[in-house]
Amino acid sequence: MAGPRLRVSSDGHGLASHAGVSMLRELAEFVGLTRFVTQALADTYRGPWLHSPGQVFADQACAIADGARATSGIAVLRDRPQLHGAVASQPTVWRLVDRIDEQHLGLVRQARAKARERAWQAGAAPDLEATGGYLHIDFDATITIAHSEKSGAAPTWKKSFGFHPLHSYLDRPEISGGESLAGILRPGNAGSNTIADHKTLLDLTLEALPESYRPGVDGAPEILIRADAAGATYDFAAYCRQKHCEFSFSTESTPTYVGIADAVAEQLWAPAIEDETFRYKVLHVAGKIVSTARQLYLKLDSSWTPSPAIEKGWTRIRTAFG
Repeated sequence: MAGPRLRVSSDGHGLASHAGVSMLRELAEFVGLTRFVTQALADTYRGPWLHSPGQVFADQACAIADGARATSGIAVLRDRPQLHGAVASQPTVWRLVDRIDEQHLGLVRQARAKARERAWQAGAAPDLEATGGYLHIDFDATITIAHSEKSGAAPTWKKSFGFHPLHSYLDRPEISGGESLAGILRPGNAGSNTIADHKTLLDLTLEALPESYRPGVDGAPEILIRADAAGATYDFAAYCRQKHCEFSFSTESTPTYVGIADAVAEQLWAPAIEDETFRYKVLHVAGKIVSTARQLYLKLDSSWTPSPAIEKGWTRIRTAFG
């Protein structure tokens, strides 16, 4: 046998897995996301709620960050009441999503923008010195597979079935995958270079930025919109200039472009940070809940290498918001 033979029992107390998710829930509260979303959706309720809409929204977002691929993933939080308290059920999440019509979707987007502004003001803003005073924003579409009939799903150009959403991300090397700004859920048969969709996404992207970072505001950084060949159209380029944004569009790979990439010294390439690595090291960390007369403690495993960094990050978040 590779390791020691353990005696397994189910009588442990105060143990919690996925403890790092609590840091995200606290952050959502600190930046005002729960409060702002609750204000945005309050008029969709006829009476008092058991779970505030903002908390349900934030909890589902935390579950997605933790790896959930469906609303049922909120059970990761719900199954740990000693760590997260009362968490909404999957039907409650579904009802929340159903309340967000076109009008309230705009209000939710505004709530996210206000929460991002508070986060950036508290120290989470991008390092403009490192980018020469620019915000680099990437536009990209991807195929999302649907394994059964879903509203809006359609055959894709890759001969699969599902959706073809279009997203924008702020390029931040220190953040895995960049910082998501906006997105459009499109059917699978949506075109790759649909100009109207790119224009709409640009509008949503600029609205998602804190006001002091938007084009036309004194002291705001320059914005560079980047896209692959799908966004490389004359009309979208003109729209970028109309919105006071610069643009950089790529074209199809040719031997010339491949040769340029191959000529870049290997040490100049930076390794990407994987989402799964962040989840595994931070969000999925296990801890032990210890209760004293006046305080509740979450003790992270001292043998887990990232534990000191997690503790430091948690402390920085709480310090930033007092």
